[in-house]
Amino acid sequence: MSSGELLAIHPPELKFPFELKKRPSCLLELSNKTDDYVAFKVMTTNPTQYRVRPAAGVISPRSKYDVIVTMHAPRAIPPAMESRDRFLVQSVVTSDATSSTIEMFSKESGNVIEEVILRVVYVPKPQSSSAVLDELEEPQPPPPPHPSNHANGSTATATGQKESVERMDTPPEPEVTDLIHKLTEDKKVAMMKNKMLQQQLDDIGIKMKNKQQGNFSFFFVAVALLIGVYIGYYHV
Repeated sequence: MSSGELLAIHPPELKFPFELKKRPSCLLELSNKTDDYVAFKVMTTNPTQYRVRPAAGVISPRSKYDVIVTMHAPRAIPPAMESRDRFLVQSVVTSDATSSTIEMFSKESGNVIEEVILRVVYVPKPQSSSAVLDELEEPQPPPPPHPSNHANGSTATATGQKESVERMDTPPEPEVTDLIHKLTEDKKVAMMKNKMLQQQLDDIGIKMKNKQQGNFSFFFVAVALLIGVYIGYYHV
């Protein structure tokens, strides 16, 4: 609390919750410490950036007076979140509650003017209670299972199955297709050659069988002829 002989001012600094494109406000409480009426006036080094309501007034003896200071919405974040703005609160003893004038705060008036300087402080915007509760109540994902041989084996099996399926689903390359077609044609040609060779072997077998049968008949006739000649010779 900033205090003078006439007024106690709270807070000692004007703290504004800083947020882009928002208009924060700060309540300034002025307490009259005397048994007299005290006139006050609030000024700032940057009047285009702030609005003070009310900017002047009279405080009854041993009473309090609230002044609301509103900052225009900032469009950019200042360096290091620091402000060079200052506020000046002037106070002077007056005779009644309606005698506050600009002339009272001039040096030519001869009045004893008390002055208190307040600095401006930017503070981060506090989180709402609902946001804090949401963060506290947000479920956390379960921890990953401890690796084991079984898990590794299952993973390897699943990976192998997946790779096999991917290989089956992947269409063959043109070179592979041509190779398969060529092997199929070669197989057909080999089967035809085997069939022709089998037919040739069958023909050769038939010819040999017929030749053997012909030789056997000639031999039988020759033997029969010799027997006939022998019998006729000895019986003549």
